Amino acid sequence: MSGFFEKKMVVMEKKKLMVPRWLEPLLKIKFYSEGPCQLHRKKYYETFFCYECMGKPLCEICWSSSEEHRLGHRLLKVYRASQRAALLISDISKFLDISDIQPFVINNSQILYLNSDVKKENHRPDKGHYCDTCFRQIKNSKYKLCSIGCKVWNYKD
Repeated sequence: MSGFFEKKMVVMEKKKLMVPRWLEPLLKIKFYSEGPCQLHRKKYYETFFCYECMGKPLCEICWSSSEEHRLGHRLLKVYRASQRAALLISDISKFLDISDIQPFVINNSQILYLNSDVKKENHRPDKGHYCDTCFRQIKNSKYKLCSIGCKVWNYKD
């Protein structure tokens, strides 16, 4: 009987995913739909997410005028790629195993999208490769997921 429970524990351990505590709040933010901040939303500015505050995104003006953010709070730059929020692979790979997420190249930078593209329908035709979580089409069969969010939500189930 103990062999059965040991096998069950191994499967449960494989289902666990270690994620930084700030990643889920980051994934819930709707970047670029309302602008990085209410004060400067009419102009385009670079967008940052503070690891420590884990709150609303900061534009570069708000970041530079905030002493706590300049003097020690760590920031993650969020990019806009094809009307979606994305992170550089070099930034997120320090915190998360990204080997099964489809990367993209935008302006000579390798990126991963934060979340799936929710505008498109979720359906799976008979042919092709699709995200294990949201069923978006993936161009390369080497990858199982289309975004960082799909990886996190896939492991939460």
